Amino acid sequence: MTLGLPEERSGASKRAFANSCAFVLKYAAPSQVHKLIEETAALHSGDRNSLIACALLLKSYASTASDIVSGYYATVVPVIFLSRFEEEKNVSSLYEELWEESMTSERVTLQLYASEIVALITEGTASSSWASKRKSAKAIIKLCDVLEESVSSYR
Repeated sequence: MTLGLPEERSGASKRAFANSCAFVLKYAAPSQVHKLIEETAALHSGDRNSLIACALLLKSYASTASDIVSGYYATVVPVIFLSRFEEEKNVSSLYEELWEESMTSERVTLQLYASEIVALITEGTASSSWASKRKSAKAIIKLCDVLEESVSSYR
């Protein structure tokens, strides 16, 4: 399954497509679920439209198939966490809202998925894009602020 959402211009069409994908996710075979989650998570490293598509899809998944998405938090949580630090406010606010709705405790969530988050941040710092480096630096600061000394075990 290839996600066609990023090319769509209409906000209503994007939301309808995201909701359809969420229903597919809810009833799909585990291999299809895995592929859909991976393709969705990969959208976070694209352009502005891809970032928005990723947020809309993850939000729909969380509301329609939260029991399934929770099994893929190791993939989803790092994407949501890192994307909260996008420079464009209307994009970062989508991820901030998703973070607040989906995660019960920031500290506990960051402790549980710290190694996956650090791996994604490391990719961002190695990127040739200054925007990715800046976003990763902001994520490192937040991670260190929340986890304090326990972050040192991930360097």
